[in-house]
Amino acid sequence: MVPVVLQVEGLRYERAAAPRSDDSFAIGVDRLVLRAGEALGLVGPSGCGKSTLIDLLALLRQPSRIDRFELQGSDVAALWRVRDVTPAPGCVRDTSAWCCRPAA
Repeated sequence: MVPVVLQVEGLRYERAAAPRSDDSFAIGVDRLVLRAGEALGLVGPSGCGKSTLIDLLALLRQPSRIDRFELQGSDVAALWRVRDVTPAPGCVRDTSAWCCRPAA
């Protein structure tokens, strides 16, 4: 079986400057699972949130809510529940490695 590399459930993100009262979100992901070797393409008009979603998945923005976020089996969502995450400087790979490091 091909291992799961990324698993996201219940992701919601809303810009703080423009809160919505109708329970709609700027970005919402009910479930996303990527396995090793798979690719994901994001298409849509300018301003629809493609770059923001990538920022969320790269740990460069903190979501409004997230039920599950695992990178290669490590629970990244737990980091956001415990404390604010400040991404490490460098590329996405560096940031992901920093957030998924083993507990000391």
